[in-house]
Amino acid sequence: MPAPPEASAADPRIEYDALRERCPVAWSEARQGSVLRHAEVLRVLHEHETFGNAVSAHPAVPNGYDPPQHTAYRRALDPFFAPPRMQRFEPVCRDIVGAMLQQALQLRELDVVREFALPFAVRVQSAFLGWPPLIQDELLDWLRRSREATRSGDRASTAAVAQEFERLVDRMRAARRESAPDQDISAELMHLQVDGRPLDLRELASVLRNWTVGEVGTIAASIGILVHWLATSPDWQQRLRAQPRCCRRPSTRCCASTGRWRPTAASYAGPWHWAAASSSPATA
Repeated sequence: MPAPPEASAADPRIEYDALRERCPVAWSEARQGSVLRHAEVLRVLHEHETFGNAVSAHPAVPNGYDPPQHTAYRRALDPFFAPPRMQRFEPVCRDIVGAMLQQALQLRELDVVREFALPFAVRVQSAFLGWPPLIQDELLDWLRRSREATRSGDRASTAAVAQEFERLVDRMRAARRESAPDQDISAELMHLQVDGRPLDLRELASVLRNWTVGEVGTIAASIGILVHWLATSPDWQQRLRAQPRCCRRPSTRCCASTGRWRPTAASYAGPWHWAAASSSPATA
C-alpha cells in the first residue's frame, strides 16, 4: 500500500485526492493504516463486529469502547454538550475570545496558532470545566510534552505523561470531593454514574483528557483554518467589515458558506482520515 503524503507537502489535499483514487487504504510506519474513501470509512464506523475500537490496555472513554459499552458511556456523556448547556456557555466563550482579540490587536505581529489559538483553546476548555486559570500554563506544557512523547514512539514516555495527567485530574477531584454536583461540569462529571457506579480515576482522566487536551488541538486547528480562509478571501473580509454581526447566528449565509470549506489540514480520528474521506466524490 502506498504511504500517505507528508504534512509538509505544499497541498496535502491534492496528494490525498490522487492517493484515494489509487488505494482506499494507505500505510505508513507513523500512522499505520489510513482509510481514505468515504464508503470504507463508514464501513469501519458501522461494522462493529468486524472493526473494533478497543486497541489499548488503557481506557479511552468512550472512543475505545465497542457497543453496548460505548452506548452506555455516550448516553451518560452526551448531555454535557446538549444545546441548552452550550447556549449558557456561549457568553463566557465570547468574553474570552473578545478579551484575547483585544490583546492580540496590540501586537504588530502574531503567530496565530502558537500565540492565540492554542492559549484560547486551553482557556475556553478550562472555563467550560470550571478549572482555575492558573492551570492553563500547566495544560499547555503537558500538551507539548504529550505530543513529543507520542511522536517519539517511546511507550514508557507516553505512559509517564499519561500518569501526570491522572495526577492532575486527581487534584481536581480532591478539590471537589465535598462539592455539590452542580458546582461546575467537573463536579457533575465526578458524580456521574454509568451502569450504577461512578467513574474511576482512570476513566475520569480519559474523559477529561478528551475534553481538554484532546480538543485543544482541534480547536486551535479550526481557528487556524478560519484565519487562513479569511486571509485568502478578500471578498469576505470586506463583507465582514461592512456587516460584522453577519455570522452571529448559525442560520446566516455566512456560516452556511464556511461549512462547505474543504479541510486544509490532516484530520485523524482513528484509522480513518476525514480530510481525504470528506473530499470523496460520493460526498460532493
